[in-house]
Amino acid sequence: MCGAIVLFAVVFLSHDARNRKKTSKVARHIVIASAAFDEFGRILVKSDGTLPMHVIETDAAIDVSLLYLDIADGSES
Repeated sequence: MCGAIVLFAVVFLSHDARNRKKTSKVARHIVIASAAFDEFGRILVKSDGTLPMHVIETDAAIDVSLLYLDIADGSES
């Protein structure tokens, strides 16, 4: 009886670990924010004081989602 409980626990934990690993690789929400600056270098915000942003729900993998983002260092040539 005790062996059956231990076996069940091992199977349950391995199944749970596999599911956690699988879901951690998938992005559920991606937040896209933009920052704009005026000619004096001040950041422009919305009337409530926050940055303009949009939340996108997706089931795409994080690696795939990052391919669509333009990661720039902000330096001008």
